[in-house]
Amino acid sequence: MAVVLDMPVHGFFAMLNLYYFDVYKTDSAAETSQYVGRWFYMQPLTPPGRWWGLFFLMPEFQPIYDFEAEDFSLWIGLEIGKIVAPGKVAYIKPGWGIDNSEPTDRASTFEFGFRWFF
Repeated sequence: MAVVLDMPVHGFFAMLNLYYFDVYKTDSAAETSQYVGRWFYMQPLTPPGRWWGLFFLMPEFQPIYDFEAEDFSLWIGLEIGKIVAPGKVAYIKPGWGIDNSEPTDRASTFEFGFRWFF
């Protein structure tokens, strides 16, 4: 079976892979050894224009593996935003946890914010 993905001209795909571990901790704290992937695909929805211009959609997929608990979980977020000026972005991002089994796993989230890139 073949899978063909067409990436539109102005979108992008990015993968950020993180590994969290202990540098120093007290004896009562649990061990930390966790992989977190943050994978994004950004797709512009509207071309530059007046107030309706530069809206975008950016789904985020986070595979999470805890090596100490031997637990795998997923989180999916769907960011919808608008570039309001060069380097300034307003957004909302609801998210949902999938296959959660640990108390620290996220069941659902809602994030809104403003990014200002210098």
